[in-house]
Amino acid sequence: MSKTNHQQAEKPRPHQYVDEEYSAPTMLEEPRSLWGWFVRCITTRYADLSGRARRFAFWSFVTFFIAFLLLAVLICCVETYFSIKGYGPSEMELSNPGFYLDMAQGTWTFWLIPLVLAIFFIPMVTVTVRRFHDVGISTGVFLILFAVQFFFLVMGLIDSDIAEGELEATLNFISELVVCGFHLFVVVVALMPGKKGPNRYGPDPKRRGAQMDIEIV
Repeated sequence: MSKTNHQQAEKPRPHQYVDEEYSAPTMLEEPRSLWGWFVRCITTRYADLSGRARRFAFWSFVTFFIAFLLLAVLICCVETYFSIKGYGPSEMELSNPGFYLDMAQGTWTFWLIPLVLAIFFIPMVTVTVRRFHDVGISTGVFLILFAVQFFFLVMGLIDSDIAEGELEATLNFISELVVCGFHLFVVVVALMPGKKGPNRYGPDPKRRGAQMDIEIV
C-alpha cells in the first residue's frame, strides 16, 4: 500500500470521537442524560478517584441521590403514620417530638435511609473528588477537609457526653459551623466551571472529538 493510500486509510470516520473524560475512544452518541451520568457514577466509576468530572456529571449524581433519599424518607413516613394510627397514642405522646422518631425507628423502613446513605457514600466521595480535579483542586485537599468536617460532625454528636452547659453549646456551634462550611465549599466548587484544556488530572471532559484520528479497537 502506498504512503498516500495509508494516510487516507487512517483518516477518521465521521462517527468516531474520543471520550476524553475517560481517555478512551468511543462511538458518537447523543448527549448523556441525567440518568445516564448517574448510572455511570454508580457503576463503572463507583470507586474511581482518577480523572475529572464536569458539572453536569456531578449534579446528575446529586439529583438522583437526593431523589432516592427523599423516597426512602417518604416510605418511612408513610409506614410510621400507619404505625402511629394503629398504636393509638395519647395526646401527651403526640405532643412529644421524640415520640415520632421512636415510632419511625421501630419500623423496618426506617433503615432504608441509612441504607441509601451507605450505598451512595463512596460514589458521592469519588464524583466530588473528580469535580475538584476538574477545577484544579487535589484529592489531598478534599480528603483533609472531609476528615476535618467528619471529626467535628462526630464531636457534635457526642458533645453531650464530653461536655456540659456552655462548653457543650460552644462545641455544638463550632461543629455545625465547620460542617456547614465544608458543604458550602463543596457546593461552590461544584458550581465552578472546570479548567479549560487538560490539567494534571486529565483532559478537559468537555472537549470531545479532539483526537478523531484514534481508531476504535
